Amino acid sequence: MKEQLIHELWKSGSFTGKSLQCLCGQQVTILNPGLYNTGDGPDFLDAEILSDQKGFQNGEIELHISENDWYAHHHHTDPRYNSVILHVFLYPAKKPVKLAENVEPPRLSLLPYMNAEQLRELAGRKSSGVDAIPCRGSITAISSNVVKMQLEKARKEYFAQRTNALMQYWEPHLTISEAWKRLLILAMADVLGINKNRRAMVRLAELYLGIKNPTAIVQDKKHVEQLLLNLSGLDVKVNTNTNSTAVEPLPVAGMIRKDWDFSGSRPVNQPPQRIRQLAHVIMWVHQYCGSKALLNSPDEVWRRLEEVKGGRFELARLIVWLPALYLLGSVTASKKLNDYSWKEWLMHQYGAGVEHVRAGNVFNYSESADHLGVVYQKKNYCDAGKCDGCSIWKTLRKEYFFGQVENKVG
Repeated sequence: MKEQLIHELWKSGSFTGKSLQCLCGQQVTILNPGLYNTGDGPDFLDAEILSDQKGFQNGEIELHISENDWYAHHHHTDPRYNSVILHVFLYPAKKPVKLAENVEPPRLSLLPYMNAEQLRELAGRKSSGVDAIPCRGSITAISSNVVKMQLEKARKEYFAQRTNALMQYWEPHLTISEAWKRLLILAMADVLGINKNRRAMVRLAELYLGIKNPTAIVQDKKHVEQLLLNLSGLDVKVNTNTNSTAVEPLPVAGMIRKDWDFSGSRPVNQPPQRIRQLAHVIMWVHQYCGSKALLNSPDEVWRRLEEVKGGRFELARLIVWLPALYLLGSVTASKKLNDYSWKEWLMHQYGAGVEHVRAGNVFNYSESADHLGVVYQKKNYCDAGKCDGCSIWKTLRKEYFFGQVENKVG
């Protein structure tokens, strides 16, 4: 986060006319935020405030991200800062700073007075850095139990989000078994298409499912591979020495090569490779995903698919398989499936990866790097500026910022 953003927020007059409580207990009203100083010395000159203890004051105001930046910038030895009537910052220090005259300036933390839009502006939603989180500088001041509680909330919401997302593939006119298998194939196709060919892979799966009685043409994997490649519009043939892959003329209109994005993809991510893996998925769904097998041994059913290497199946198990099982358990009133999928979700931890490590490093919680709620928390609370719904932020406001005020007043 850049200090310039705080300057712009203060310069905009967002806090002008408001009565704000300093950490020293003093109540101040900002009458004039001051003139922005582009040279050396305090940030805002000739500002005006009204204090309940000192009355009207005219002087300079200095802004920082952290209160301790006062010392980092050597203001405590610079006599130009002796005219500062208010020190404004986001993150308080444990001890007040002092002017060169050894006097403590009034201390004002803006965080408790900022709305969600201002927090989003400061966080910079376009930034992927962990420092973009508004409470980054003070999160270590609260109990790790608060962080754990919020991450558990995020984990639960993440599961509900993934389960609800699958409903876009549900066809209510089909039987439950047919609708669920269709949903599973389409959702797995979406994962195999990450990042550049998601729509194309789902469209290909829809074309396959649009064939009259598609289960009747599932003869062997090579046959299904060639059918999908033909439907895809890619001029690719399956290597085989048998006649089992001879595919009849396409029963539906297929796709064209321009529907696919080949740019910047490693060989393992090229469309033909992912299409072959989709053939594995289709065979697996039709052969192993019967209701009895799912109820008796969902682990064994999934292991059948994991035998295929390089198919994004670790990710698919998390965001498709477990939510899909929970959804099936809900529509069939199977507590066994619901309990299994939820328990597995709670036990899941992230593997090696950059995104969750960057997000996990933000939180003062030893298990955050592997916690399933950490990326959801970062994206859906921190980056989205939904601080008012976050236990971490609420605790910081209640115990850390306002707690300092109460201690000073008391």
